[in-house]
Amino acid sequence: MQQLGFERFIQFSTHTLNRFSASFKGFFLFFYGFAGLHLMNMQDSIVLSQSLVRVSLLKE
Repeated sequence: MQQLGFERFIQFSTHTLNRFSASFKGFFLFFYGFAGLHLMNMQDSIVLSQSLVRVSLLKE
C-alpha cells in the first residue's frame, strides 16, 4: 500500500517538474529531497531522490 502512494508521489513530482523550465528542476529536486528526509526514513528518501534524478535525466 505504501508503495502505491510512493509511485503516485513520483508521478506527481514528474508532472510538476515537467511544467517548469529546466532551470527550476534543480530547485524542485532539492526541495523534494529535503522534504523527503523529514517525511520519510532515510532509505525511502534516498530511493525517492534517485528516482527523481533518473526521471529528470530521462526527460532531458
